[in-house]
Amino acid sequence: MKRILITGMSGLIGQLVYNNLKNNSDYELIALNRSKLQNVNCIQADINNQEKVTAAFEGIDTVVHLAAQLPGASWDSMLKTNLEGTYNIYEASRIQGVKRVIFASSGDAARGWDNEEPYNWLTEGEYNKIKSPWKMVPPTDVWPKGIYGASKVWGEAIGRHFSDEYSLSVICLRIGAVLPENKPNLTRHYSTWLSHNDITSAISKSITAPDDLKFGIFFVNSNNKWNYRDLNPTRKHLNWDSIDTADKFQD
Repeated sequence: MKRILITGMSGLIGQLVYNNLKNNSDYELIALNRSKLQNVNCIQADINNQEKVTAAFEGIDTVVHLAAQLPGASWDSMLKTNLEGTYNIYEASRIQGVKRVIFASSGDAARGWDNEEPYNWLTEGEYNKIKSPWKMVPPTDVWPKGIYGASKVWGEAIGRHFSDEYSLSVICLRIGAVLPENKPNLTRHYSTWLSHNDITSAISKSITAPDDLKFGIFFVNSNNKWNYRDLNPTRKHLNWDSIDTADKFQD
């Protein structure tokens, strides 16, 4: 049985992942969460506490690192959670011999492209201006949106370090717009929306990806007509494909 620890399980994606995996007899799920969760093996701790994180990771095979401060949070909270806390996750994984860390990065790591043509037309719904197919943005591109996006680039970069230096398998998922109502609610979401089914399947595929996948950064969006993020590396290396599309919500 593979022991999987999920940080930030109380969040939207954390709950989706838990519900998707909880009945899989191959997995034992453990939460690392600041608040106590019911009906799940939950270790109550803050990822800023290196000692507690390291102790929690004993005997863990895979860490799904979802805990983060979201856009709009203060610099101090971003620093403590998204930078220092993420470092603690990787360091605890190294110390305890965790085999793989799945890091919840974000499309905001490359969202700066939204300011450039034709990507601004895609995200602003000015589709009539588009005269030819657009070049897809590869997941290796870095153009962060705000401190949050930059903090996710940091998580990817420090993950690369731990992978190179300590052979830790690190899979960074640049997650699109996952919304509580599970449908687009802004024009830009017709480009960047990611359904509940598609995010849970992407994380599931990351858990079962080949052991020799030592590092990768992958975009994860649903199969949206106006998407500009290259999903082909995700399909190739994670054997994943989306089943949903934002198009069905568009007039």
